[in-house]
Amino acid sequence: MDLSRCRKKGGASVVQHPEEAQFPYAPQKAIELGVADEVLKADMLAHHLMQYRNQNVY
Repeated sequence: MDLSRCRKKGGASVVQHPEEAQFPYAPQKAIELGVADEVLKADMLAHHLMQYRNQNVY
């Protein structure tokens, strides 16, 4: 599933900052297309995702 479909179904997309990514093309493209809800440095990704999960419990 691509990021735009994920968002349409109520999900959120978080990408690693392209300057830190081993393969920067994918997060850069998500940013350019406007489908990245958050752009974070690697050290903040896990923390952010845990907060998101805790706020959106089923």
